[in-house]
Amino acid sequence: MKKLFLFIATAFAIQFSKAQETLTKLSDTLSNADTVYITFTGAPSKIKAFQLDLTRLSGSISTSGIALLQGTVNGISWVDVNTDTLKLTNTALQTKIWTLTSNNYTSYRACIRIPAGTQTSRARLTYLRRRDE
Repeated sequence: MKKLFLFIATAFAIQFSKAQETLTKLSDTLSNADTVYITFTGAPSKIKAFQLDLTRLSGSISTSGIALLQGTVNGISWVDVNTDTLKLTNTALQTKIWTLTSNNYTSYRACIRIPAGTQTSRARLTYLRRRDE
């Protein structure tokens, strides 16, 4: 009986640990005035959120810069997923989380636009997927 209970508990723990996953992609280094896209093509279903982390490595980032989440169905025409953008500031680390209520697109990307400044930065985009919902 103890072995059966241990087997069931182990199977439940394995299933629970696979209930969610994250995947991260790094951008190339952004330099001075720059625009970069971090793209997840063929994005899986049940993505609940995207998190963007922008790390300033040196210099100053223009405060007129923005980051936004975009989606596409055909892989050619990209549209803004929502109107929720990250207004960039001149801080060392900036984070934005976009939550999704539905997955309507086959691919997603974060667009980071820095229109001016003498800076170098690195962006990282992560998604959270919950397979059990």
